[in-house]
Parts: sequence; structure tokens; C-alpha cells
Amino acid sequence: MIAGRLRTYHVAVCGLVLICLLVLWTASPGNSEPTGLAPQAAQGSGKPAESNDVVRRLQLERYRVLKDVVAHLTMMVEQGREDTAGLRDFTVAMFHAEADLADNAAERTRACEKLAEFLSNHEKRLERMAAAGQVGTIEVSKARVFSLEAQIELERQRLAQQAAR
Repeated sequence: MIAGRLRTYHVAVCGLVLICLLVLWTASPGNSEPTGLAPQAAQGSGKPAESNDVVRRLQLERYRVLKDVVAHLTMMVEQGREDTAGLRDFTVAMFHAEADLADNAAERTRACEKLAEFLSNHEKRLERMAAAGQVGTIEVSKARVFSLEAQIELERQRLAQQAAR
């Protein structure tokens, strides 16, 4: 019964966070433009600096909200009141938001490194949990996929950084 209430609480919290993120995303300028256009393509709109300031402010707010959610979920996971999948998902989103805030390739690479390190540690944690019979091997496989995707993203970022030099 308590587990059901915690699950309901988790779903409600995640739903509220996702709604907030959706509102922030839809409120940001540029989301009405066709996909595939680079942000720099809007420079002829007459207010590129103001739009960039608004986008930057929204990105920063998104990062701060995600950071708070990750801190809360981390505490809940440590107390055994939350599963690790939600923490993983929001931590991945937080590091992507951090990369979006990066001013240069080195900062983006550092965000990718932190993401890859987190997911590698997450995978190792799930391996220990599987060895103890707390999670199934499929959870370890899922974690491995996320870890590999982050490593691929990191290597691509490193290649892009080298090519820019």
C-alpha cells in the first residue's frame, strides 16, 4: 500500500516536472520555426540579441529546475523510496541542459564527459544490484545502452572539437 502511494507520488512529481518543462519549451522563441533551422538563422529577425537573452534565460531556468529534481530524486533513491530509472532520466536531461548552456566546445565536451561518467557509474551500480538480486539483468543491459550512447556522444563531441581547431 505504501509502495503504491510512493509510486503515485513519483508519477505526480514527474508529471508536474514534465509539464513545467513543456511549458518552458513551448514558451521559448523559435519553437514555432521549422525544425532543422539553426538558431543563428533567425538573426535577420531584427531582435537576435533579445531573443538570445530570452532563450538563454529559459535554458538556465530549465537547468536549475532539473538540478533541483536530480537532487531530490538522488535523496529518494538513497532512501530506497525511488527507483534509479527516474534519476537516470532526469540526470541525463540535466547534463544535456548543461551542454546547451555551454559557451564553447570545451564546456560542451566537459558536460558530455560528466554525463558519460554518471551513466558508467549508474551501470556499475545496477550490475552490483543485479548481483544482489535486486534488479534483473535487463536493467543492466538498459543501463549499458545508455552508457554506450553517452560515450558515443562524447567521442563525437571530441571529434567536433578537434575539427574546429
